[in-house]
Amino acid sequence: MEVCPRCRPSGHFIPVSSLIKSDTWRSRSGLLPNATTEVGPDTPKPWWGGSSPRSPPRSRRLGHLYSDEVIFVAAVVIGLAFGGGDQCLGSLAWSPWAWAVSGLSAPWLLLPFGFGCTQTLPRRAALVGSVATASALVGYFAMTLSPIEGVHLGHSLGPILGLLRSNVRVILGGAITGPLYGYLGQRWHVRRAWLSAALVAGAVCLEPLAEKLAGRLPSPSVVWQVEIAVGLALAVLLAVEGVVRRRTLPRSG
Repeated sequence: MEVCPRCRPSGHFIPVSSLIKSDTWRSRSGLLPNATTEVGPDTPKPWWGGSSPRSPPRSRRLGHLYSDEVIFVAAVVIGLAFGGGDQCLGSLAWSPWAWAVSGLSAPWLLLPFGFGCTQTLPRRAALVGSVATASALVGYFAMTLSPIEGVHLGHSLGPILGLLRSNVRVILGGAITGPLYGYLGQRWHVRRAWLSAALVAGAVCLEPLAEKLAGRLPSPSVVWQVEIAVGLALAVLLAVEGVVRRRTLPRSG
């Protein structure tokens, strides 16, 4: 490599840029401000230790993993609180409306649907819906057998087994509705699927009718009237959001 004639008296060795023909030397040197950083089969790793342009930043990768972990932790925590709170409402014998609210089934469908709306992949949506529903059942059963309800288990597993046997249909129903409504939430989040909106709003609006046909519609009636109103409002909200979303999507062709 030729030495710059101006620098010979001082003894400094500075390469002449016009004679540099190696992109490898350019990417490794800090002397040239326009060192090449384009990706190629022979592109060396920068001397300053930066990450390759092909891979996403480390903070972005960690943030994605952190978000995935957080949503499942949130599903467990919120599910436990939901199930425990529902059981506590049902134990308030002095409040008829609290007992009626505790008997609602629609909120147990809205729980996995809401968590499914946070996902873009069907499998993950079904999984997070299952986790939320299972956590809610665990919270409900744990509160039922807690000292708050006057139950002292000691070293006996009899009350736990008896509670599980008496709620087999509830557990099997949760095993179906959890992943199903989690998946419906994902379809609504990604595609604004009308089937998801119909099943969610219909579950809220039509539950009082189903309970009345089964002869299990307790008082006070204000609880069921509020549920019907909430279901209608939810149906209108989902319909408007679905129409707006479809109009904003680019039309093919």
